[in-house]
Amino acid sequence: MKGTLKMANNIIGIIKFSSNKKLDNGSTPFEDLKKGNIFFNDPSLFSKNAKLGPGQKAVEGSVKSTIIKDWTNHQIVNNNSFETPKGFIFNKSSKIIQIVSTFKSSPFLGYKNNINLNSLSKYYNANLSNEYDLFLSPVDYYQNAYYDKSKKKLITDYLIKNAQISYGKDSTCKISCFATIKRKDIINGHLKKQYIDDISEIAEDRNWVYINFSDFLKELRKINFKGNHGIVTYYQDIYPLTQSEISFNPNKIFFFKPNKYQNQHEYRLVIGGPNKSYKNPYGKILHLNWKSKIQYSNIEKNNLESLSELRF
Repeated sequence: MKGTLKMANNIIGIIKFSSNKKLDNGSTPFEDLKKGNIFFNDPSLFSKNAKLGPGQKAVEGSVKSTIIKDWTNHQIVNNNSFETPKGFIFNKSSKIIQIVSTFKSSPFLGYKNNINLNSLSKYYNANLSNEYDLFLSPVDYYQNAYYDKSKKKLITDYLIKNAQISYGKDSTCKISCFATIKRKDIINGHLKKQYIDDISEIAEDRNWVYINFSDFLKELRKINFKGNHGIVTYYQDIYPLTQSEISFNPNKIFFFKPNKYQNQHEYRLVIGGPNKSYKNPYGKILHLNWKSKIQYSNIEKNNLESLSELRF
């Protein structure tokens, strides 16, 4: 993923949106962006920040389905079988998976009769960040009951209906998001109306900067960009990554999102990683010398109107 891209030949350019509201120092994020200052956010910001509009909100790294290749892990309590979380601890020197763990502590212990599934989910999300660099935690379950003839008992499987992949408290990961423009998005030298409609929700009232994709890649090469970058792949039902793929490059989780986000046409830069051994050399700002290569919105006009005037 680093420096290599599927479908790269189809990408004409990328757009980044930014606020034109003044900061305490008198400048605006939009003015900083035009100068080449690319701002990175914590992945959790997008779901927790109340100031963001609905188009910007997402649970980054989220998993829609329990059908996750080679992730299944069960724990038996009484006559119930639960799909439990899976934790990862990464080797701090070689960056390879060190432990794929059964859990050091378990909320199942001590339960005699009924198990409150809602309490379990809260437990996972509140506690696992203190033990693991990365973990898959249940958000809710569905039941699958069957009769076990050998045990002569009714067994209930509790399978993960929705889950979330999260980094732990020592994560250094930051992300910066763009929208790609591909050849199919252009007609007669202008953006198609459908494309503008697609990204209107993430554009909201923000201004934008556009740069040709080839120029953008040149700028990343000039600074020898220390991170991952690539297009986001949108999936329908089955989460695409296996445990081994994530263990090889845990930042891959930020390049796969559910289909409901596909109108974002997203391209990402990702720096840092799941623990402090994954260095972030840029802090929150990456500087690219792109001032002479960009086009940007006219602040006197509606942002979407400006996009319709963008020429290729």
